[in-house]
Amino acid sequence: MSSIEGSQTSLAFIHHFSRFNTMRTVMILAVGMLLLLATVLFGRLFVPYYSNAMIWTLGFFLSLWLLATGFKLWVGVPHAEILARLAA
Repeated sequence: MSSIEGSQTSLAFIHHFSRFNTMRTVMILAVGMLLLLATVLFGRLFVPYYSNAMIWTLGFFLSLWLLATGFKLWVGVPHAEILARLAA
């Protein structure tokens, strides 16, 4: 395989993954908003019985969101390195 064919293959590989980035971002944000809505509703459900329920549920949401973001970063950085090596 010549270097031109190899570079075209790697560029096609990178293009395949970049096509879905916009939709994936929208889906992740939508799931985050649904999770926020669920925690706020759950907090409002318990406010009459426990006055700090909203603070606890929003703290739960933020910790869960930060954990998910950290996991995405942990998985995504090595993947980006592989794509950068293929492009070079």
